[in-house]
Amino acid sequence: MSKKIANTKRDGLSVVRVDRNRLDTLFYQLIELVKESGLGVEYENLFARPKDVHSENSIDWYTDLNGEIKSFNQLPQDKVEEYLGKFKTYVENLKDYSEKLKNSGDRSSADLIKNALNIPDTSYFYVVGDNLVVTCWGFFNSESSLVKDGELSGTIFSKLHDETNTTVNPEPKQAPEPKPAPEPKPEPKPQEITSPVPTEPIPEEPVASQSKKKSLLPLLIILLILALIALVIWYLLNKEPDKFEPYKGDIKVEQALTNENGDLVDLTLSFPNADGKGTASVSWTKQKCEGSASQRAGENSFVIDIDTLICPDGNNFDGFKVTCINDKSKCVGTNKNGDEWEVTPEFDD
Repeated sequence: MSKKIANTKRDGLSVVRVDRNRLDTLFYQLIELVKESGLGVEYENLFARPKDVHSENSIDWYTDLNGEIKSFNQLPQDKVEEYLGKFKTYVENLKDYSEKLKNSGDRSSADLIKNALNIPDTSYFYVVGDNLVVTCWGFFNSESSLVKDGELSGTIFSKLHDETNTTVNPEPKQAPEPKPAPEPKPEPKPQEITSPVPTEPIPEEPVASQSKKKSLLPLLIILLILALIALVIWYLLNKEPDKFEPYKGDIKVEQALTNENGDLVDLTLSFPNADGKGTASVSWTKQKCEGSASQRAGENSFVIDIDTLICPDGNNFDGFKVTCINDKSKCVGTNKNGDEWEVTPEFDD
């Protein structure tokens, strides 16, 4: 019987894609590959099963294992080190299996195993009974991740090694150095009487002249700053803005989206006029989903904003955007969660 382990938030995390499919939608394909590896049942139980993967905010994770569920922060330090050692072995063996698949020509399966080994940190580790179970696999934190593409960051393992093996040896105290014997004082010499040499007094600069020079320096600095500010304002006011001309015509993007069945479907954009406003649609044998689209200027690029695509069966596509550099040689799709994927539109030029 399945039971829920945890609910994880997607804030700050990005999902990995394999062949344009979100990795968390390929759970059963992943487990089948792990079974074929022959590494053992503990490797099959390592990956928690995701549910509601298309939710924008969070994902529920389940397991078929029996036993009490404990998060890593509930374990004593010796148990944490024990399970981290097991996890390191799991990662190394799965990575070797991925390389074996790649060398045999099965690159798609190799990428699936390798990319599953993207894990943000140990807050997503749980122990069910005596088994280690990992949630939020296939996700990574762009700033730092415990495991990324099968590579361990090493930070937490080196930290545990230092805490258990480092000893501090006290420095030996040094004996105080003996104080040097006082030197004998020289006898005073008789003072020679000399006649004073007359000197001419040096004329001092008037106080008023000194204060006048000091008061002019801050004024000159202020005038220089004001002149620079005026120059920047003049440049900004007289700079000619880049003129944006919306694209007119049809655009076809093959395999741009994934429907509820996991199939890749094509996106069609139509801009009949030069006002940058048009329509967007996806269709397959089952149904056709439609919505509106608009163009706007970006930095050395132009952006196509696609609103929600409404489908007859209610399984709508959330809005997203496609950003293309001005020469149209590269375009990237981005959804509301910040996930990105490369697309190749065909412009009707």
